Amino acid sequence: MDDDAADCQCLLRSTEERHQLSRRHPAAAAVQRKIRRRAQLRQHRRHHGTRSQFDEKGNLRNWWTDADRKAFEQRAQCVVDQYSGYTIVDDIKINGKLTNGEDLADLGGTLLAYLAWKEDTKNQKLDPIDDLTPAQRFFIGYGQSWCSNEREENKRLRATVDPHSPEKYRANGVVSNMPEFREAFHCKSGQPMVRESVCRVW
Repeated sequence: MDDDAADCQCLLRSTEERHQLSRRHPAAAAVQRKIRRRAQLRQHRRHHGTRSQFDEKGNLRNWWTDADRKAFEQRAQCVVDQYSGYTIVDDIKINGKLTNGEDLADLGGTLLAYLAWKEDTKNQKLDPIDDLTPAQRFFIGYGQSWCSNEREENKRLRATVDPHSPEKYRANGVVSNMPEFREAFHCKSGQPMVRESVCRVW
């Protein structure tokens, strides 16, 4: 399997493998991780605002049309179903309804961050670093921002009360819905990081 195919298998694997990736590509790790995370977090917060029931004057009211709300709920259900299929630990699955608000913000925020980065750098010559293309570095930086190490007991607790998905799926769940990720790593149909039914809300 070539390197791109191997990278496409899973953006976030075990904690040790993720740290090895950081050591192999130090130039891509520290700065890129901070920049990508900051951009994604900004867009994540902005995405939460799009679901707000406050209008442009700050008044609490339903400003969505019935058709818009119905279409949104159908697309959001795609994300609920996707995340509900992920196993956290043992036989415990993510509660996709509980985490849906944050999962949607992760997906929308990362897409917006990627589009903003592409727009901002469209007139720049971006060369590969450590054999990684700029797009690959974007996604590696995003993935590394979710590196974590957590006890199974805490995972079980979070599964019942935390509206955020586990970090692994905040990375893998998002990019598996992005054609930009598949193109960056030359992913092929049938590989684990390629979803047959891509969820796209916006």
